[in-house]
Amino acid sequence: MSAQNPLEARQTPLTLSRAWSVWGLAVLFYFYEFMLQTSTGIMVPDLMRAFNATGEQMGQLSAAYLYSYALMQIPAGILMDRVG
Repeated sequence: MSAQNPLEARQTPLTLSRAWSVWGLAVLFYFYEFMLQTSTGIMVPDLMRAFNATGEQMGQLSAAYLYSYALMQIPAGILMDRVG
């Protein structure tokens, strides 16, 4: 009698497709966040011309997104713990 790996015995096509779906969703979310964080760097020259702004002002504008994102992590985490 051969010993089976318990993980191999439980893998069905449904669980494998669900695992790939979760992984794919995480990858899409990561790339979406990456695009949000880098999009301001692409738009800076146009924004500087449009608003007649300096590099320092554009840096502060770009950092405002990251500051608000960081500040909302605690309330969002508490909300996710309560609501689920």
